[in-house]
Amino acid sequence: MVRLLAVFLGLLVIGASAAHADEAYDACMKTATTNFDFGQCGGAYVKRADDALKAAWKQTYKLATGQTAKDLLAEEQAWIAYKEKSCLLYANGESGREVRSSPFLSAGEG
Repeated sequence: MVRLLAVFLGLLVIGASAAHADEAYDACMKTATTNFDFGQCGGAYVKRADDALKAAWKQTYKLATGQTAKDLLAEEQAWIAYKEKSCLLYANGESGREVRSSPFLSAGEG
């Protein structure tokens, strides 16, 4: 059951990783000229990807029951805690302006 859920979640994320997001990102980047513009394009892409991941999570979690549901929730919480701490290096203000303008490296996002 756990492997089936993992495969299902993976397929949902891949399917939901949005062909439209790539087109929207490409279109945005064609007109972007500054770090701020690049950050806006990247931020919008990350939001679309995050929304797709959240939707996949909700669909997958509905399929889980009993201990599998508890384990899946615990793993999601552990991942969130890791994500929040893993980008502290970039959020400490010592990494330069390019890193600060990148939504991909902003702590607490996504």
